[in-house]
Amino acid sequence: MENTGIVSNNKRVFLFAIIGLLALLNIALFVWNRNMNNENTQLRANVSDIEHARTNLQTAYQNALNELDVYKGENASLDSLLTLNKTELEVQQAEIKRILGQQQITALELDKAQTLISNLKLRTRTQVNTLDSLYIISQALAETNLNLQQDLKTERTISDQLVDITKTLQTQNDTLEIQVEQLEIEKEEIAANAEQLELEKQTLLKDNIILSEKVNKAAILNTTNISAVGVRFKNNGKEKITKDYRKAEKIKICYDVLENPIAKSGIQELLIRITHPEGFTLSLAESGSGRFTNAYDIEMQYTTTADIDYKNDEVQSYCTYWAYDNELSPGVYKAEIFHLGYMVGQTTFELKNTLF
Repeated sequence: MENTGIVSNNKRVFLFAIIGLLALLNIALFVWNRNMNNENTQLRANVSDIEHARTNLQTAYQNALNELDVYKGENASLDSLLTLNKTELEVQQAEIKRILGQQQITALELDKAQTLISNLKLRTRTQVNTLDSLYIISQALAETNLNLQQDLKTERTISDQLVDITKTLQTQNDTLEIQVEQLEIEKEEIAANAEQLELEKQTLLKDNIILSEKVNKAAILNTTNISAVGVRFKNNGKEKITKDYRKAEKIKICYDVLENPIAKSGIQELLIRITHPEGFTLSLAESGSGRFTNAYDIEMQYTTTADIDYKNDEVQSYCTYWAYDNELSPGVYKAEIFHLGYMVGQTTFELKNTLF
């Protein structure tokens, strides 16, 4: 009895297992059937897109061929490039047709095919632009070549003319060489004469310089009776000679200018140079001091100037005053008078410490 009960229980378990497996199988079949229905529905939905893509491919490919054939037969270079472009288009079209010709096409493959169609159109446009540019360049080159041929013909004509001209010039050149040889001889003669003239010119210049120096020296104003002293001024304005270096307010230089009929009458400038006992020239820019070059091209300083109204037919007496802004020193001073760069007179005077 116990064995019979155990067998019955095992059968029930087995039956339940079979029933469960069948139920699971039915569920799986139901899910698979529904997925298949969805996929069939999706495939049916893409049929129109696939057909549209095939039509679009055919149109794009035909349009590309039509646009490329416009340039057929223009020249060998364009024909070669045209053949290459058509070959590339055929390769692209074959690849797209391969994708669209499959029994079942996924959405991803359809997108790829559509992208390739767009690329085919873009490539065709690029090729057409390139061919168009090459055509324009080809036409320009053809026109340039024609112009070059015409220029070459013209150049040949000109070249022949130049040959004739060259022969004529050669003849003229031979004649000119003979003339040049003659001119060289004349040039040497002229150079020799020019050298002689230059020597004569230099001699004349030296003579003129000597004569000019003689004239200048002859026109120099000579002076005599030159004296120089220190002076100071009283309250009433009268001056008084002083030898005291501390009391001297100005230096007074007096001189007589001799007559000279050769010199021009009128305003003449004399330069007066007063030398300090230590050897330097007394100068003060604001009091009219400056620099000059003497008759021997030596640059010197002068202390002051004197403009005299010269009459060349009589002796004239003049006095020139000059004030120094610093206190003078004791010692022997020298006063020199220059005219036209030459020293025409000089004297010395002493300033010292005096009791009165």
